[in-house]
Amino acid sequence: MNEVVITALSSFASAAITWLFARRKNTADARKMEAEAKVSELDVIEDAIKIWREIAEDLKKEVQRLSDDNKALNSEVGKLRLIYNKILRALDKINNDNAMEVVSSIKNEIKDENIG
Repeated sequence: MNEVVITALSSFASAAITWLFARRKNTADARKMEAEAKVSELDVIEDAIKIWREIAEDLKKEVQRLSDDNKALNSEVGKLRLIYNKILRALDKINNDNAMEVVSSIKNEIKDENIG
């Protein structure tokens, strides 16, 4: 009978110790997996940030190009306004007798100013 009790107690003690160590190992494994998941998540976030930065740089270059184009177009519009105003002034001066002379004069003015 003593042998049965001793065997039962030692089996129970072994089972309890095994359970404690397994529990610690499982807890440590769970923490390790959580840490790896967080690292993986951070890697994904870093990759996303990298992509967004590249997109932002591309957009910055595109905005600069469009800004340069806009400045060039504004300059051309300014030149066209000058020509338009000269033509309007010339039209006010034109009559049947001086039409060719006024047209020639305005053409020469525009060429001399290197506007068009």
